Parts: sequence; structure tokens; C-alpha cells
Amino acid sequence: MSPAGLSADAPRPKRALWTTGPVPLVALALLVPGHMYGWALEWVWLGLQLFFGTLALVGGGRRITNTAGVPALVWACVFAAVTLSGCLSAFYGNAVVGLPLADGDIIDLVRLLLFIPLTFHMGSLLERRHVNSVVRLLKISVLLNIGCSAILLLDIHPFVDLVLGVYKDAKVQYAINHIRIGIPFANPNFAALLFSLMLAIFLFYRRSVFFASLTVAAILITGSRSGYLAIAPLLLLAYLLAILRAATSPKALILVIALHVFALIALNSVSELFGGFSRINELSLALQGGDLGQVNTANIRFELIENARKYIEASPVLGVGAGRALGLDVVDSQVFSWPLNYGIPMAFILYGLFLAPMGVIVYRAKEPVHRFAAIATALSFFLMLGTGDFMKNFRLFYLVLVMMHVMYLIATPLGSEHAEATLRFRP
Repeated sequence: MSPAGLSADAPRPKRALWTTGPVPLVALALLVPGHMYGWALEWVWLGLQLFFGTLALVGGGRRITNTAGVPALVWACVFAAVTLSGCLSAFYGNAVVGLPLADGDIIDLVRLLLFIPLTFHMGSLLERRHVNSVVRLLKISVLLNIGCSAILLLDIHPFVDLVLGVYKDAKVQYAINHIRIGIPFANPNFAALLFSLMLAIFLFYRRSVFFASLTVAAILITGSRSGYLAIAPLLLLAYLLAILRAATSPKALILVIALHVFALIALNSVSELFGGFSRINELSLALQGGDLGQVNTANIRFELIENARKYIEASPVLGVGAGRALGLDVVDSQVFSWPLNYGIPMAFILYGLFLAPMGVIVYRAKEPVHRFAAIATALSFFLMLGTGDFMKNFRLFYLVLVMMHVMYLIATPLGSEHAEATLRFRP
């Protein structure tokens, strides 16, 4: 008999093809710049995910477990219902309000249906045994950002040409008074959203002061004012927990004092070395004055949101559809774009769907710190959604789901391998 209690000649259970490769697919989404070759890599990635997701659905009884703590059937039903609502909204906007349909409206209408196999694939694939590997990938993405940023800011040749050769089509700006580097992602605001979720993991779920510090630095380097606001709940919670621990531990007290001193020295050094964090000063002055309109480009975004709000008021239940013909396909606020596209009732269902994974952690977490962290993460996430139309991007949606799923697997006693609610699909 083998140590596991099985005969050496006993047949071992076969593992389906799509259960063997979650980490490479996550690595592809995290580290490979999808904007290269005219966004061809982005479409290749999406095609692979849809292919494996479809295999997960029709693969002879493959179990589809909870994804980020939410049953697969819930994800599917919500996305299908919202898609139907979006079709009704587009019809209403065209037939009743008189809004013309733009060429990209059809893509926007079916976009959420394509999220269904991505969601099922995540639930059936990423298990507790993969968590450490995924966390290592998150660390690599932070190191890649810091390393490439150092090369650009310090003008280290010949590596500057190499970095720019890869990210020439991305939004990379590193003038002395304007630093916006979102590597390895094409959009610095996308990077800030993902780094904020990574910060939650490094602070509370796979605790690492070193990588949490690097992640904060990466968020500063993105130049995303949305990111600066979004990480405030996470940093505040971490600070309060550190203070509470310092009250009962001399070592922790010394560490907290050292961190305060280091933070002051680091801030002074950064301000002297680079003037590129003027976006932080601009945001700080605007908050002190109580007028975010002082922030550069903020008035443009406020105008888009105000325009969207007027259409939402005109059609609160159904919305008016994708809004591309109105130039409202990018509202720069997910909080307003969902009511515009699908109506207020469906928008609240979508809000609830993205809050649900953190709610599950609050309800089922083994450690109190994970419950507090889930609340802070949900607040951080929705602060970001309030300042960007983020969840329309397939890869961003997928990576957000990956990180929420990882938090769920770490924090809950069961995780996806022993989920109560499952679906089985047979061809």
C-alpha cells in the first residue's frame, strides 16, 4: 500500500486539462502588456480565457464552484439579467428618447455575457493550493513597476530604450514635474486599482511590510489621484491596527516609531529628488480648499458625470443604453455609468454583486482582521469605481476577480475547494 492508503497499481484520478494551468493564465493577465501589437495580445488572452472557460462549462461534469464566495449561478443570472436590461435600455433610448445607436453599442450590450465564462473559469480553476503562486505573481508585478520606474526616472541606459520599446503604446510619462507610470499595465489608473487591491493583500491577508511599502510607492508612481484616495481606508486601518498592537508590545512600539521616522524622511527625500508628484500636491490643495474642481482635468470629468446624471434622471428605471453616440461611453465613473447603461435598479444589483465577495469574508472570516480588511477593501474599491469606468475592461475585471478570490480563499475556513454551492454542466 502507498502512504496515501492506495495500491500502487490503482488508477489515479484523471485531471482535466483546464485544471492544470491557472497560474500561467493569471501571469499572462498580470505581466504581459496586452497593448502590444495593436492590442493583439489582449485579444489572444481573452480568447484563451473564453476557450478554457467554455471547457469548464461543458467538460463532462466539471464542477463550477463559488467564485470569490459567490455562487456561480448568481454571477450568471446577474450578468444575464443586466444584459437584458441593457438591451431594453438601448431600445428605449433609441425608440423613445431618440438617441442614435453607435457602432460599438452591440459590443457593450453583450460585454457582461462574456464575463460569465471568465467568472466560472476562475471559480473552477483557482484553488487554495494556488494562492502562494498567485501572491508571488502579484509581488513580481509590483517589482516590475518599481524596477521599470527606477530605470526611467534615473535614466539608466540602455535599459530606458528597452522599457520604452515594450511600453511605447502605454501611457508612460516621467517628466520631472509629471510622473505617471502604470507598468506593467497600459493605463496608470488601471494599475492604481489593481495595486490598491494588492495593497490590501500585503497588509492584511499575506502580510508583508516590505511589499506593502513597495505597493504604496507603485501607487504614488502611477500618478493616479483616484488611487491616492482609494488607498486611504486601507492605510488608515493598517495604522490603527499598528497603534493598537504597539500599545501591548514594546517591539511593535519601536517598529511604529521607526516607521513614522522613515515615512517623514522618505517624503522629504522624494519631494527633493522628484517634482513629479505635483499631482499629490494638487489633490492635497484641492481637498484643503474643499473644491476638487481645482484639480487638473477634474472639471472635464465632472461635466461628463453631470451630463450622464441628466439622462439618468430622465430615465431612472431603464437608463438609456451604452451612450456611445452621446460620447458617454466613458463617463469616468462606474457609479454613474451603470445607472446610465442599465437603469438604477440593475445598477444597484451590480453594486451588490461586487460588494458580495467582501461581504462573504466579513461573514465567514476566521480572523477579525480579515473582516475589518474586507470592509476597508470594499470602501477602497468603490472609491476607485467612483472615479473611473473600470469594469468594462475584460482583463481588469478578471484580475479584480482573481484578487478578490484570493482574499476569499485566504480568509475563509473552507474556500472554493469545499464550497457548498456548485454547478455541474454536462454536454
